[in-house]
Amino acid sequence: MEMCLSTVVLWWEEWQLRILVLSSLFLQYFLCFATPRHKRSISQLLRFFIWLAYLGSDAVAVYALATLFNWHKKAGGEGSRALEVLWVPVLLLHLAGQDAITAYNIEDNELWMRHVLTVISQVIVALYVFCKSWSGDDKLFSAAILLFIAGIIKCVNKPMSLKSASIYSLVSQSPAGVQLAVTDEISSLEAYIIQAKKYFETSFLGLDDSFAHMVLKAGLLSTFGRLYTQGCVQLSVKTSQGLKPVLKALCATLSRFSAILLTFPAIGLFQKSHKKGYNDSDVKVTYTLLCCTATLELFAFPSIGTVMVEPQESPAFKRREKNPFPWSDRVSQYNLIASFARDRNPTKLLKLASFFGCKDYLNQHWYVEQCLSSSSLDITKLVIAQIKAGWKDYIQDTSTYWMFNELTIQQERCNQELCRTLQGPFDEAVLVWHLATDTCFYEGACAATDRHHETAILCRQISNYMVYLLVVHPDMLLAGTRAGIFAEAQNELQKMFKGTKLPSDEGDLTREIHRKAQLLQDATAIRAFVQPASKLASQLLAMDGKKRWKVIQGVWVEMLCFSASRCRGYLHAKSLGMGGEYLTYVWLLLSHLGLESVAERQQRSHVVWQAQEAAGTQSSVERIQRSENPEEKAAAADHATEAAVTGDDIV
Repeated sequence: MEMCLSTVVLWWEEWQLRILVLSSLFLQYFLCFATPRHKRSISQLLRFFIWLAYLGSDAVAVYALATLFNWHKKAGGEGSRALEVLWVPVLLLHLAGQDAITAYNIEDNELWMRHVLTVISQVIVALYVFCKSWSGDDKLFSAAILLFIAGIIKCVNKPMSLKSASIYSLVSQSPAGVQLAVTDEISSLEAYIIQAKKYFETSFLGLDDSFAHMVLKAGLLSTFGRLYTQGCVQLSVKTSQGLKPVLKALCATLSRFSAILLTFPAIGLFQKSHKKGYNDSDVKVTYTLLCCTATLELFAFPSIGTVMVEPQESPAFKRREKNPFPWSDRVSQYNLIASFARDRNPTKLLKLASFFGCKDYLNQHWYVEQCLSSSSLDITKLVIAQIKAGWKDYIQDTSTYWMFNELTIQQERCNQELCRTLQGPFDEAVLVWHLATDTCFYEGACAATDRHHETAILCRQISNYMVYLLVVHPDMLLAGTRAGIFAEAQNELQKMFKGTKLPSDEGDLTREIHRKAQLLQDATAIRAFVQPASKLASQLLAMDGKKRWKVIQGVWVEMLCFSASRCRGYLHAKSLGMGGEYLTYVWLLLSHLGLESVAERQQRSHVVWQAQEAAGTQSSVERIQRSENPEEKAAAADHATEAAVTGDDIV
C-alpha cells in the first residue's frame, strides 16, 4: 500500500506541471466554444460548467505559475525542465482569458482592480521563472520574448475592458440625456410630450413590427458585447468620440493582433531551436501548447472582429433577415395552479429535493417552461400596437401621459369593482389576475377553432411570464415585491383542498378552484387571493368573449409595460449575462417609444409631481408603487446603464 502510494506521489511530481498547463489549455478551448452560447437561453447544467470554467481557468493558470515559481526557487532551471521557459508566457495568455467572456456576471466588472493586482503579481512571477529557466539557446529565448510580449499585452487589456464596463465608467461616459431630433429646447413635460409625438410618429413607430423586434435584438446584442466581452472597447466609428476611446480601441486591437502575429513565429523559432537533452514528454507538451494556443487565438479572432461592426451596420441586418442575431426569444412560463398540483403530488425528484432543502431552487429552475420562439414576437406586436394607439389617439397632455397604464380600463368602461383589483399592491394584482385569466381560459370554453383562442393563449403566456418574474426574479418584477407572496397563495389552495383529492387535469382543477371559491364567498375565512380572483373571473365571464379577452389582453400588456419601465436598468443589464429576459425587450421598446423609465423619471421628479398636481390626478399604478423611493439612490447608476443600452445602439 505504501509502495503504491509513493509511486503515485512520484508520478504526480513528474507530471503535475504538464497536467496543469494542459488543463489550462483545455479550459480555454471549452470557453472559446461554449461562451458564444452564454448570451442565449441554455440549460442550467451548461451554464454551470461555463461558470466553473470561467473561474477555474484563472485558478489553474495562477496555480501552474505558482508551481513553476516554487520548483525553480528550490531546484533552479537546469536540466530538461528548462523547456518550461515557453510555458510561462503561454500561461499568461491563458490568464488573460477569452475575449468573448471577460465577465460572467455584471458584478465582475467592478472587480477590475483585483485583476490589475493579479496581472502585476503573475507577470512578476513569470519574469522570475523566465530568468531562472533560460538555458542560453537564442532561438528559444527569442520565442519566449515574442510570447511574453503577446501575453503581457493581452493580460493588461483584460482589466481595461472590465473597467470600461464598470458602473463608474458607464456613469462618466453616459450622455447627459436622450437627444431627440428637435431643435427647440425641452423645458417641461408638456413640451416633451408634444415633441415626442412628432418624433416617434416618423421614426421608430414607422418600422414594421418584425423589423422593430429585430432592432431591439440588435441593441441587446451590442449591449451584451459592451458589458460582458472585450468587444466593448473595439474600434468603432460611431461609438469612439475623442482621444480616450480611440486609445482604448487601439490597445484592444493591438492585443488581438499581437496574440496572433507573435504566437506563430514563436512556433517556428521553437522548431529550429536545440532540443537535445530535453525530456520527450516536455517537447510534446510544448508543441501542443504552442500550436493549440496559436490556433485558438486565430479561431477566436473572427468572432471578435464581428463585434467591431455595429449590429445595425451588418449585412444581415440591412437585408432584414428573419433572425440575423442569435439572441434568445424565450418567454419563460410559471403557473400557480400547475405548481400547486405538483406540490400536492410531488415527483421522486421533488421529494429528494425537499429532503435536501433545495425544493424551491428546483421549482424555480427545473419546472420553468418556455414558450415557442414566435411568442415573443407576437407579444412584442401587442405592446407596439398598444403604445402606437396610446400616442396616436390617447396621449395629449400630462394627465393622459400618466394615465396611460389605465387605458384599457377606461376605454372599456369597466366597473369600479373590477378597477379596484388593480389598486392594491402590484404583486397581489399579478396573482389575482393570473388566477382569473386561467379561470377564464378554461371556463370560457375557448376552443382551438374559436376566433379568440389565439388572443387567449397570448394572454395566458403573458400571465404565466409575470408569475415567473414574481417567483424567480421578484426584484425585476418591481422593487419591493414580496418573495413569499406566491407561497401564501399556494397555502390558500392547500387549505381549500385539504383532505380532498385533486383532479388530474389542470383545466378541471382550475374549474374546481373557481367553484369552491364561489361557495366560500360568504365564509368568514379570509381569502386574500383565490376569492378576489374568483370574483374577478365571474365579472369577466359575464362579458361577451370579444370584450372579455380585449380587457384581459389590455390589462396584461399594461402590467408588462409597467413592470418593465419600473425595473432598474442595472437589473436589465445583469439579466443579459444570464441569457436575457423578455422584460428587457419591453423595457428597451418603451424607451424608444418615448415612455420614461424609472431612472429618467427620478431625474425629473420635480417635473413629475408638479405635472400630476396640476392635472389633479395620478394613475392607480402610481399610487400603488410609492415604495420606489428607495431606488432614488441608484438612479445615477441605472441612468448610466440605460444609456449603455439606448444611447448609441439603436438607429
